[in-house]
Amino acid sequence: MLSAVKARSSAQAGRASLCWLGWILKVLVSTFVVWFIYQRIQSAQLELGVWNFLSLEVIHWPSAALIFLLSMVLMMFNWGMEVIKWKHLIDRQHSITWRTATKGVLSGVSFGVFSPNRTGEFIGRILSLRPEQRVMGTLMSFVNGLAQTTATFAFGLVGMILLLTLIGEARLGMIPNMVLRVTLLLTLILLVLIYYRLPHLGPWLAGFNKLSRWKPQLTAMVRLSSETMTKLLYLSLLRFMTFIAQYMLLFFVVFESPQWLGLLGSSILTLFSSTLLPFLPIPDLLLRETFALGYFELFSFDPVKVSVVVFGVWLINVALPAMLGTLVLFTYRIFKRRT
Repeated sequence: MLSAVKARSSAQAGRASLCWLGWILKVLVSTFVVWFIYQRIQSAQLELGVWNFLSLEVIHWPSAALIFLLSMVLMMFNWGMEVIKWKHLIDRQHSITWRTATKGVLSGVSFGVFSPNRTGEFIGRILSLRPEQRVMGTLMSFVNGLAQTTATFAFGLVGMILLLTLIGEARLGMIPNMVLRVTLLLTLILLVLIYYRLPHLGPWLAGFNKLSRWKPQLTAMVRLSSETMTKLLYLSLLRFMTFIAQYMLLFFVVFESPQWLGLLGSSILTLFSSTLLPFLPIPDLLLRETFALGYFELFSFDPVKVSVVVFGVWLINVALPAMLGTLVLFTYRIFKRRT
């Protein structure tokens, strides 16, 4: 009897310790996310003078307010599609609610905002799942990421061809242009082939002894049909288009009668390059700004205005959802008992 009481007391103490540890982790992550976003805003103010720029008379505020609202709608549409993708993937193995899928995506943005190339998003997403679902959630996050990368690469190829068409062969020469186009096209074809063969990767990985404990989850990847993979790719393409639409809307505010094809091609290549960069310990915002200046300067666009637009898109699409994600984190029990 006494041993049973001690065992229960020990179990309760262990659960209390895990609860406190979970709260500490949530507070630390949320604090770091808020600090990171604050630092990016401060950096934008110091380097670009964002708030001073917004006070300029060249901005027509009634139109700017409407465009800001449209950008917010596009942001919700963008992440709404990501929620649909995430739920559709997890439902292949475990049924989850729309609420759980939404919470997972938002908390994923919080973890992704300060990780290289937003690779940490899967951590926030799997926290919304039960322990027995988290291995599958990690695998599905990888599938989802590859779908978005494939879509980005497809648009990047279009943007590169558009850019080369606009600036002409005089910049690089005929042969380098041709080599670059062929290389990009072959890479895209290879990436699409890998993407559609991805469901068959699971059973192959399950054959390794070190991964045998996750064999049920790995072999379940075969259930991802070609139809499912195609739907994911279509939604990923649509998400990319919403990003570009936001760029175009904000450029409409800061530029007067610009060269729209140049803006379109440069915007596509900015997203393309910043997404496919090697994982470097450099803030994502700074990467986007660096590439934005490089592409847009080919058309002699004002680099300050371009950087302000890039910062605005980041603020709407990443910073705001990440802040919401920090609130979502406090609804989780990070260390859950297995059932």
